[in-house]
Amino acid sequence: MIPDPFISPHFGPWDPTIKRLAEAHPLLFRNRPPKIWSDLSPGWYEVVDRFCSRVETTLPADELRRLKFLQLKEKFGTLRIHVEYRGRHTSPAWLAVRKMIDSAQEEADKSCQVCGARSELRQVNGWHMTLCDQHLAERLKKASTE
Repeated sequence: MIPDPFISPHFGPWDPTIKRLAEAHPLLFRNRPPKIWSDLSPGWYEVVDRFCSRVETTLPADELRRLKFLQLKEKFGTLRIHVEYRGRHTSPAWLAVRKMIDSAQEEADKSCQVCGARSELRQVNGWHMTLCDQHLAERLKKASTE
């Protein structure tokens, strides 16, 4: 029996949002999770899904094969997309991918990481989060009861 690549022997099941992205973009993900353990806030799913679609429709198939997801994550309340490109980093394809990554990360900077609504970077008990007003209020309420 072939093991499920979305179940880590060390960490258990991958974030279902990552698996959903991989299923939606099998050519880009090669039906596998990113190389490094990843998680993706549900509110940023649409941003990353659009990024993947732009990459798939912009790059020719031979260039897509050179691209591999390393990690998708939140860091200091912002989205980080890390990819590996096996080609010249001065090539038009790589430069286009870099612009698309920057654009997706900037879009996520204005999208609530919980629901995707318009938002901004906030700080709650020392943690940076990109939250809309509603989810900020919920986090503040939860923090006040802890």
